[in-house]
Amino acid sequence: MSTKIEWATEVWNPIIGCSKVSPGCDHCYAERMAFRQTQMRPGGEYEGVVDTVQHNDGTVHPGGGWDGTTALVESALDKPLHWRKPRRVFVCSMGDLFHETVSVDWLGRVFAVMAACPHHTFMLLTKRPHRMATYLGCAEEQVWQATYRLVGKCRLDWPLKNVWLGVTIEHPDYLWRLDVLRNIPAAVHFASFEPLLADVGNIATHLLSDYDKAAHDPQMTGNECPWNKLDWVICGGESGPGARPMHPDWPRGLRDQCQEWGTQFLMKQWGEWIPGDQLPGKGTLADLGIGNRPECHVWSGGGFSWRVGKHTAGRLLDGRTWDEYPEGKA
Repeated sequence: MSTKIEWATEVWNPIIGCSKVSPGCDHCYAERMAFRQTQMRPGGEYEGVVDTVQHNDGTVHPGGGWDGTTALVESALDKPLHWRKPRRVFVCSMGDLFHETVSVDWLGRVFAVMAACPHHTFMLLTKRPHRMATYLGCAEEQVWQATYRLVGKCRLDWPLKNVWLGVTIEHPDYLWRLDVLRNIPAAVHFASFEPLLADVGNIATHLLSDYDKAAHDPQMTGNECPWNKLDWVICGGESGPGARPMHPDWPRGLRDQCQEWGTQFLMKQWGEWIPGDQLPGKGTLADLGIGNRPECHVWSGGGFSWRVGKHTAGRLLDGRTWDEYPEGKA
């Protein structure tokens, strides 16, 4: 299914369902979409992964959130096999592929499809990197067999060269996910700081071993630098109901670190809020075509953000679009 997500051309959901594990999950867009699907298509696959409410008349209807289970969507599983043109595919936008309820068998079948489609690039994001590490540490034989059963032949390069591994980080309390990710072999390692809810500080401390930190020369840059475990950073603010604002210094800090270390940076969106110092033109709300005074958030250290909506807020950072991808791999 084609997507408007800025860093992908397609979403693929062979696994659906999830549960909340950290503050970035509080206003989960996928959860809202899953509930909407139950209203639009009663009896569909999403009814099996959202909670239910029993009404006074005895009828049972879907509730408003994940119920903590996941489901394999058989009808979606083989879709990439029929896409001829190469695509950048966000895997499991409606769940977490490495959720604890996703069986090893399901994982093997998903990875088999990715192995059978080397012309596509598959991008996996998780908030559960320990499960990712555990599975991928012993999955090669299973994936080889599953791929052979799927297409009748298999030349397996492990780790899969067309599979990018990433973690979602919304707050410095969850930078430990990078510690886990950097030790999982992958063609590309990336991190999505979305929704970015706080300043994450110096992320290099979570990408260098103790030896590297001791030996690191601040003058080293680019490929000479030992900080070589993160190829790509995505950054974005929160959108939708209850969206929290993102201070402009937070994405700037990530961008500046990426530039220092030679890592690619993509600014996905501001979300619902735009900081006052990022207003276009003369820096007034009138430049955005906004008549009525919108909601305002005043930052404790000075400055403010306006709630103007995702489309109006846009994705410019310091006057330009940041659309960088790992070189030669997008």
